[in-house]
Amino acid sequence: MPTLRASLIALALVLAAPSAAQACSIVAPEPREQLSVADAAGVVTVLERRDTPPGPDGTTSSGDPTTLRARVERVVKGPLAREIEIRTVRDGATCGLEADPGDRFAVFLDRDGDTYTAYLGDRTTEGRLAAAARPWRRSRRAGPLRLLVAGGLGTARLLGLDARGRVRAVGAGRGIARAVVLCPGARRAVELVTEDGPTRLEVRDLPSLRVVRRLWLARAHANGFRCKDPLGRRVVAGRPRSGARLTASGRTALLPRGARVRLPARARAVALVPRQAR
Repeated sequence: MPTLRASLIALALVLAAPSAAQACSIVAPEPREQLSVADAAGVVTVLERRDTPPGPDGTTSSGDPTTLRARVERVVKGPLAREIEIRTVRDGATCGLEADPGDRFAVFLDRDGDTYTAYLGDRTTEGRLAAAARPWRRSRRAGPLRLLVAGGLGTARLLGLDARGRVRAVGAGRGIARAVVLCPGARRAVELVTEDGPTRLEVRDLPSLRVVRRLWLARAHANGFRCKDPLGRRVVAGRPRSGARLTASGRTALLPRGARVRLPARARAVALVPRQAR
């Protein structure tokens, strides 16, 4: 289950307990990142809403389970059947997906057997979902590879940019790349991949960003790793040297000598490609 959805479930359960004030507080990822970790996504219309009946004393809780039966109008990531059931909780106060019969909206979904789950932060607009699903395209004007950008980038995990932030190469893949390091000679790069199956290391060719190898992840590597040979065959635990760093927003990379590169999407990590290696 994606990290965001697991957090929302935990938050909903906590807030469902009696308290002086109940509220759902969500800082949802950008749509591209949500699309990266979602099992499915699309546009739906709610056909039926089934709330948990009141208890023997007639009371209900905002955290009670609710099921929405919905017709799928458009599939962005799937597969999705023509009709699906979405499990959530009763009220938006506990991060429930607020929707009634007749409502049409775009949504990111987590699959659980034959049903799906979604919460308040998973609902979005059709326009934002379409933008998140738009494939990255290489710029014909892009110069030499200068920067690797890692994250949950919708249809990609890594982007290779030139010094002006134009896309030179696209590293496709599901999940989120939370870190990226260069191998000696900068002919290979290694990314730490999460959210799509077991956490792992994947080695990509430069400048194409094609995956050439997958490595078993030692627990120590999750806190930092370094590539020790040019072909990416040996990765050891250690503090990475990226040559660049991100601003707090994840939208700008800071390069040596004060240079800045505006990024096309929010990033989790960046790595500077040496000029002599390109």
